[in-house]
Order: sequence, then C-alpha cells, then structure tokens
Amino acid sequence: MRKTKAFEIFFAAVNAITQGVLIKRISSSDKEFHFQNWFESRLTETGILFDKSGWKGTYFRRLSYEIR
Repeated sequence: MRKTKAFEIFFAAVNAITQGVLIKRISSSDKEFHFQNWFESRLTETGILFDKSGWKGTYFRRLSYEIR
C-alpha cells in the first residue's frame, strides 16, 4: 500500500497522543482554537508544507483539510 500524506498526519497525531502531547487550551477564553493549534503542530512535525489561512475555520489549503 502506498503511504500517503493522510497516513503521515494520522501517524503524527497518534504518536503525539501516545507521547502525552494532549490538546490544551492556551487560556480559559480559548473556546475553539486549541484543536486547530494542536493539529497545526502535528503538521509542522511531519514537515509537510501547508498554507494556513482563515480566522474561524482554519483551512490547510495544500492538503485540502479543513479544521473547524
């Protein structure tokens, strides 16, 4: 089976959870961006290029994933 970017991202997420890198709020006023920030960190770890845009729903354009 061909290894895809989706596999790399999923593996990075599973590995982070296994290592205890959990999703945390930066502050009590952070009501929606904590998962987006966590996911962005996983993408950065993989070395996969992505463009982050948007304000509410972060859209990783080169990957065609949207995190809301």
